[in-house]
Amino acid sequence: MDFLIGLALIYLGVMVFLFIIQRSLMYFPEQTRPDRNLFNAQDMEIISVRTEDGLDLEGWYKAPADPEKPVIVMFHGNAIHIGARAYKARLYMNEGYGFLLAGYRGYGGNPGKPFEKGFYKDARAYLSWVTETQGFQQEDIILYGESLGTGIVIEMASGEFRDVRGLILESPYTSFLDLARRIYFYLPVRLLLRDRFDNLSKISDVKAPLVFLHGQRDMVVPYEQGRALYDAANQPKTFITINAAGHNDLYNSGRISEVLKALEKI
Repeated sequence: MDFLIGLALIYLGVMVFLFIIQRSLMYFPEQTRPDRNLFNAQDMEIISVRTEDGLDLEGWYKAPADPEKPVIVMFHGNAIHIGARAYKARLYMNEGYGFLLAGYRGYGGNPGKPFEKGFYKDARAYLSWVTETQGFQQEDIILYGESLGTGIVIEMASGEFRDVRGLILESPYTSFLDLARRIYFYLPVRLLLRDRFDNLSKISDVKAPLVFLHGQRDMVVPYEQGRALYDAANQPKTFITINAAGHNDLYNSGRISEVLKALEKI
């Protein structure tokens, strides 16, 4: 009996410990401030936005070269900063699109610590900057979410920014809860998890056209989660499967032309 009580106390201690430190296990921010010269982004200007909770964040922006093209606002994945995604921005800017790489709190030299509602405040600040200082309407914006960032853009497009022109969802997940269950199957994660990014419950509220992009060999966010999210989404929608790709190498496939073709239709 004493042995079972001891095991129970250890299990409870593990739960309490993981509950306290969970965000350090979820987010891996690259904190170095990126240099545009190192990422071939000299033509993008550094812009600053202030969040509703008083943080000053930096992003990189370039206006559309083609006045008929919208601005793509990208919210990147975990463990990187905006500099690491400048090469993706370049592919769209070369086609005349405007592009804003949104830097998060706690990432890339920005102040603050990452958490779900904080990311939403960051997104509102960037999108308000685009509409209020650059004169664009929501219809002139395409939201681009990559992995972690898909939860941010779905939250925006299912709420106050539901009139955006469209969404690109790269390697999207159904929810952080579903991802956590795969790793911490031995814990009651439903009771412990703070940041849930419940994309599956929100996707039906997104009315804008959707372009999904997912690698079939993704070991971080299972391909099946991307398909489940797609199945629950409204039309119009497009799903681009990259058979040989995992989580971080989707753009190595040369399939960017399919994404651009899908964007031309929205």
